[in-house]
Amino acid sequence: MSGSILDGAGRGDILPRRKRRIFLWLLLGGLIVLWFGAFVPPILAKNGFHSAARVGYWLYRPICHEKGYRSFFLFGAQRVYPLALAGASVGMNYERVLESGEPIYRAAGEFYGDDRFGYKAALCQRDLAIIGGMAIFTAGFLIFRRRIRPIPFWIWIFCGCAPMAIDGGSQFLPAFWTAQERLRESTWELRVLTGLIFGVSTAWLALSYLEKKDGLCQ
Repeated sequence: MSGSILDGAGRGDILPRRKRRIFLWLLLGGLIVLWFGAFVPPILAKNGFHSAARVGYWLYRPICHEKGYRSFFLFGAQRVYPLALAGASVGMNYERVLESGEPIYRAAGEFYGDDRFGYKAALCQRDLAIIGGMAIFTAGFLIFRRRIRPIPFWIWIFCGCAPMAIDGGSQFLPAFWTAQERLRESTWELRVLTGLIFGVSTAWLALSYLEKKDGLCQ
């Protein structure tokens, strides 16, 4: 027993494995903070702390476009205000929210809400789904890591990336044969679904690779 304890390889494995487990917990904690943190600015704005809310939106701006018509709203008449192009069955579309005459694609990132329409989350619908999916898989990996098999890279490309790329990328295609400026606008359901799949599959690919390469969390 003493020989195995004093063995260099055995001793050398203990701390790295503990550090890897700590890394996983830190990753999960960071994802949870990032996800819930996106709802802090609308809560601050609702309670009158508009300057603090603007700081919160500004902090999230580098990682998200924060366009209102692709975001969830809190404390307002509706949870979502999609563009009319999306064809969603909602009471008000985003064009009605921004009746100022300002170019809607530019103004959508600056408008964070008001008491009538509510206040948007600091992350868009798809980003919330991506981060949520990564957090869900990371939590599952901590519990069931020995039962989780690695995901092939091609599955990640075709099942994880492709749906989101098609759904998101097609929104930028011009509609040459119609009077519309763009071909289509996605719905919040598709953004959440494709974002969730991408988040789960990305965490699955990365963590299973680390598990295979370095014995993560064994």
